[in-house]
Amino acid sequence: MSDRNDPLQVAFVQAGFVSTKDTAGIQSLGVIAYNPIWFFYRGSELNSKELHGVDRGLKYFLTKKISIGVEGSGTYAQAIKLLKLSGYEPGPDFVNLPGDQAVKAIQNGEIDGVFMVDAYYSPNIQTLLKDPTLQIGTFQRAGAYAKLEPYLQVLNVSEGAFDLKRNFPRADIKMLATTTNLLIDDRMHPAIQFLFL
Repeated sequence: MSDRNDPLQVAFVQAGFVSTKDTAGIQSLGVIAYNPIWFFYRGSELNSKELHGVDRGLKYFLTKKISIGVEGSGTYAQAIKLLKLSGYEPGPDFVNLPGDQAVKAIQNGEIDGVFMVDAYYSPNIQTLLKDPTLQIGTFQRAGAYAKLEPYLQVLNVSEGAFDLKRNFPRADIKMLATTTNLLIDDRMHPAIQFLFL
């Protein structure tokens, strides 16, 4: 869209995916959706003070086999951002699997965890939420991340919100989310902008 000769005039873009410092000629018509940053992992729930939140337990996960999404994807961009904000680099066993392959891999025990940026109702997320062998990560310091990266949003998830019968999650948790923005070429006629709105 920043190429004035390219015919593309409208795009849905994940916040934080690209730097906008040197980008001109693009306007936002607004945010259309939240995209939670999910972290699912195998094993017992991490309850100790040191590992209560994924953000504090990232050092623990650096030695595990974790999927952080395909390079160039929104999931990859957000996972790398969170790791670096926490002072870590991806572990040597981190893998780059697309969403559907990551879901199969964690269910088959081939990986220990998966980062995924996707909507709550997406098939991949619904599959992971319904798997009783998986835990969901919480970001106890979500507010600090959001302060450092203003595009991040804090989502407060109540106990049992994903599954009342199973009481999942088993306690109130904090999640981080990015947003999907509707971007347009700033030369677009206002009447066409209105139709998109």
